[in-house]
Amino acid sequence: MEQLIRRYGRRLIAFAVCLLLIGTESLTADGAETAADQTVKAGIFYFDGYHMKDEAGDLTGYGIEVL
Repeated sequence: MEQLIRRYGRRLIAFAVCLLLIGTESLTADGAETAADQTVKAGIFYFDGYHMKDEAGDLTGYGIEVL
């Protein structure tokens, strides 16, 4: 009987933790709405196709788009 309670008790705890994680997944941090207004500075290295700078000084490439 004790082993049965122990087995189902662990499953119940695991199920409760999963429900807790699913329930808190949609919560956002404070200030997430204003993230578009913030400036992010990042160091880059020049690599063709990934980080490139054209004659006008504009940065292009896959890595720039991701940033």
